[in-house]
Amino acid sequence: MMMRMLGVCKQLRQGGATMLSRFASSCAGETQMTTLDNGLRIVTLTEPYSSPVASVGLFIKPEEYGTTLILERLAFKSTQNLQKLKAEVFGASQNPDLLLVDLLHLAGYRGPLANHIVAPESSVEGLNAITVQQFVVENYTASRMVLVATGVDHEELIRYAKPNLSDLQSVSRPEEPPQSLYVGGDWRMEAYSQPTYVALGFEFRGGWLQLKDALTITVMKMLMGGGGSLAVRGLENGKYSQLGLRVVNEYPEIQSLSAFSSIYRNTGFFGIMAAAGPDFVPKIADIAVGELTAATKSALLKNLDSRVVAVEYMGKQILTYGERKPLREILDTIEAVTCQDIASVAKKLISSPLTMASYGDVDRLQTYDSVCSKFCPPL
Repeated sequence: MMMRMLGVCKQLRQGGATMLSRFASSCAGETQMTTLDNGLRIVTLTEPYSSPVASVGLFIKPEEYGTTLILERLAFKSTQNLQKLKAEVFGASQNPDLLLVDLLHLAGYRGPLANHIVAPESSVEGLNAITVQQFVVENYTASRMVLVATGVDHEELIRYAKPNLSDLQSVSRPEEPPQSLYVGGDWRMEAYSQPTYVALGFEFRGGWLQLKDALTITVMKMLMGGGGSLAVRGLENGKYSQLGLRVVNEYPEIQSLSAFSSIYRNTGFFGIMAAAGPDFVPKIADIAVGELTAATKSALLKNLDSRVVAVEYMGKQILTYGERKPLREILDTIEAVTCQDIASVAKKLISSPLTMASYGDVDRLQTYDSVCSKFCPPL
């Protein structure tokens, strides 16, 4: 797959002058989509100005975790022997940020989303060329892929993409893949760690299919000083965010605290992540609970006095909605978000089962039932 993309990009560089001249005369902001005979979609977006830089990406509809991480290691890192691969997988498994993401999904879901994001070291033992090839054949099919580019002439991209991507299998997986069921729960991993990491999360029902609520979640996260996407980047250091500064100023023992969201096609997480030294671990849950419930109070929402722009990648939009949502529609949706909308979504969140995940000196944490009781009845 990497060689195919390199082939497309190499040809794009060679034909750069032709594409730029055509791009300069194209309609600014126009989205074009073409579906190849095998089902692969090619999407381009023109820009309001001419640029010598083109951005190209191949998006694949995600349904599983774990093996993808191993494929990344094989494609970009160790390929000489399995010992190096084992070392890299082990290193990822010791990263507390990634571990907390993993534990949240293991505790909160049943189904595909409960699979390890970080592949267990034991999975490397059975890894061979046949296993990897089978995974690629089953998952990397044309109907589940979107080739996206900006600053590229649409017809030119098609001409370069066809010889590299037309022979991909057109066999599609079932229209309804196995669904993940959110159940909530508690997963604690005892480890010698300074600090101890804790996350509290609730389900966001509907995911990106509920666009207005998804953007409301984004507004909530921005108001609370949250970081990036949990699914992609893991735990964000919130020490210097609006939320983090307020909490750290009051509780210097807390090393970081931030809001997070992890939104998928039809479900997702929203909550608080924190890190603190061992002596402060028993109080972490209370502080996180207070910050979460504060999201439903008007004292926090009075700061909603500016536009918040949240635009998902075009490739993700195509895979989720089958089309690119116009920027104006996204902005109009965000501008229409009211304090009542945020309070309503927040109340829906805390009405779902709580998910807790922790890594470090977990024996000193409050019990799951004790933390759950703080959200009942909801505000």
